Amino acid sequence: MRPLLTLTPSFLALLDADDVWLPPRLMESLKYFEGRPEVGLSYGYISRNRPRGRGDRYVCEPAKTCGRTHCPVHLYARDRPVLSFGHVRRKCVDEVGGFDESLRATEDRDLWLRIALRYEVALVPTLIAYYRTSPSSMSTDPGRMLKAQLRFVEKHYGAPGCGRLARQIALARIYKQHAEALGSRGQLGAALRSSLRSIALYPFDVSNVRIGGSLLLRYAGFNR
Repeated sequence: MRPLLTLTPSFLALLDADDVWLPPRLMESLKYFEGRPEVGLSYGYISRNRPRGRGDRYVCEPAKTCGRTHCPVHLYARDRPVLSFGHVRRKCVDEVGGFDESLRATEDRDLWLRIALRYEVALVPTLIAYYRTSPSSMSTDPGRMLKAQLRFVEKHYGAPGCGRLARQIALARIYKQHAEALGSRGQLGAALRSSLRSIALYPFDVSNVRIGGSLLLRYAGFNR
């Protein structure tokens, strides 16, 4: 399981082995807790680097929904907060419990959600860390990630704000991500099937339809 690092007796932070903290991370993050006991977790902007140092791919944006209304749908948006670049009040972890060791690859989101359902979440509006992946990372295994993500959503289905519609949107985003991952590996048939499933689950998200259309064109061209 991922280690929680003790910063002070009152705060914890998490760092994966291949990621990088930037100099402003600690000072900028901790000040958003000052005088705000209702805040249980803070997070900031991150830059996601491609393997082999080929440069930044994108910068994660702040979550559109903060406070105590989080549900799995928000954790599968592109702008979701990433717990590995967050700071947490130690008492929050003591209250909700640590990582759920029965989960794989989504244990950080699970802990983040349990805290966010009880406390507010603060955004640190500055770049605080680099998030790096490699070909051997768990997040690059589409099948394993899909299984873990589905289990995560089912675990929290029925929690406050996590009703039927939120579940369908979350599942649609999971299958869209799975389709994109398979497409990047050239597995176009499987990618297209996953994409169609995301559209069936939630056809009102334009990005689901756009990804499906792109994969269909690639699949048709490949099979000519």
